[in-house]
Amino acid sequence: MYNFTKKEIETLELISHGLTNYDIAAYLHLSVRTIEMRLSNIKEKITKVTNEPLTHRSLAIFAYKYIQSNGGLRDED
Repeated sequence: MYNFTKKEIETLELISHGLTNYDIAAYLHLSVRTIEMRLSNIKEKITKVTNEPLTHRSLAIFAYKYIQSNGGLRDED
């Protein structure tokens, strides 16, 4: 439905644990800007389906539910 990449799912999983963009970047050894771009792509994909704008908190809630319903990280690239 959303067609998230493996890297986007990895980012969603970290968001679902309450990590900030800075924390995610540090954990993955990436720049904060890279994480911001991933989040922008994720939000765009979700908005196309839901037609609802997302706050960081609502994205974290979505991420938690998505990860739980899909059993964590999946290989989709």
